[in-house]
Amino acid sequence: MKKTTFDAFPHSSKEDWIRQVLQDIRGKDFEATLTTINPDGIRIQPCYTEEDTVSGLEGYRNAFHPNPEIPGIPPRIWANVGTFEVEDEKVSNREILHALMNGIDGIFLKIDGPIDWATLLKDVGIQYIKVYLETEGSVLELWESFKSWIQAAGIKPAELHGGIIWDGFVQALQYPLEKEDIYVNAASLLASVKAYPDFRPLAIRFSHYHQAGATAVQELAYGFASFIELVDGLEKHGISPADLFSNCFVCIEAGGDFFGEIAKIKSARVIFHQLATLYGVSMEPAMVEIFVGTSNWTKSTWDVNTNLLRNTSEAMAAIFGGCNALAVGTHDFSKADFSTRMARNISNILKEESFLDKVVDPAAGSYYLEALIREILGKVKSKLIDIEKIGGWWQAFESGQMQNEIRAARGKSMVAVLEGKSPKIGSNKFAPNESRPNVELPQEQVWQLLPWRETLLFEHQNQNPA
Repeated sequence: MKKTTFDAFPHSSKEDWIRQVLQDIRGKDFEATLTTINPDGIRIQPCYTEEDTVSGLEGYRNAFHPNPEIPGIPPRIWANVGTFEVEDEKVSNREILHALMNGIDGIFLKIDGPIDWATLLKDVGIQYIKVYLETEGSVLELWESFKSWIQAAGIKPAELHGGIIWDGFVQALQYPLEKEDIYVNAASLLASVKAYPDFRPLAIRFSHYHQAGATAVQELAYGFASFIELVDGLEKHGISPADLFSNCFVCIEAGGDFFGEIAKIKSARVIFHQLATLYGVSMEPAMVEIFVGTSNWTKSTWDVNTNLLRNTSEAMAAIFGGCNALAVGTHDFSKADFSTRMARNISNILKEESFLDKVVDPAAGSYYLEALIREILGKVKSKLIDIEKIGGWWQAFESGQMQNEIRAARGKSMVAVLEGKSPKIGSNKFAPNESRPNVELPQEQVWQLLPWRETLLFEHQNQNPA
């Protein structure tokens, strides 16, 4: 008879654990002492047991990507993506080549205006890396110019990997844009990129809602509400849900609530897959592509070294949550050599020294995380139903309901930092004595949602006088 180490320990139920907890806190109120409520109203318990295991999530465990085809490749794969704001093609080319020689295997190019691709990507073997593009200008012009260079360079369609981080609905939160223009641009992109099977031209930019101060449930609900609107709108343009789901990826940011962010990212995969099923699209959970960046919302401009710790924990949450690509931002918001080196090395250290690539899904089956995912899924579903009842994402946008809700959540978080109720190391706790940079609050119009930071109000009110 085979025995295990745990045979000597009797089974303890959730009731047994709670009984022991009550005994240990010696008459104190259980709820007030040991439970917390997160910004989405989810009650966090002090302990979770097998009784909290969520049925229905088994198929999403260890389903972050297809199994490696090459023998010897570690089971957990993610691209270490370097971010480059392109202003001078020659300068950016040197930066890209240097970063590729020192640990990245993906590039995220932020481009504004016409670009000389031959100069920018000289000697860059894009067949072997992931390429992500973003522009504040015309996304169609960006893609057509990039495609022209690809064809001239003799790169085969199957050799291009990555995508375009473009979400027309998020653009409408920043610049005046008509809904029909979003559909036309999306349809044109899908048609033009159709020949490139591993390059996705559309993204659901949950990251923008996060940067604007939304809670996790708001972020997921409004992001998916816009995607539902896109699916329905593109069907009128002759584009099937199957074409859209296979050509869209998730773009999300990992924030400061470590376990909550793991659950949020995992929930995004679950909801994307379940939406596909509702639309009759057959796809495996592992085929959902997730691009994760570290959060700007959580960062401070005062004690920037603390941002290194924030970036590290956020990168870990991204990996445990199932990212396929990880872009770690610089801790001091600069392009300095040291800053970019630290950003790319966080991902490498977590892989090469912490061995996070040796286990596909270390959080699989976690009682706490799966209970948290269950709560998030339920609240997002309820929120989506409410959004659909009022007419969908666009109606929530035009009425201002969405902006007001997210501003309320943002304001609550920022005031908590301002009043010291939410500790932020390097800002309202252990603030540096040296000169503090002046910061300005974003000038946000009533119909807009712009990026902010959680410490921004505190820094603005406590900065050095001009």
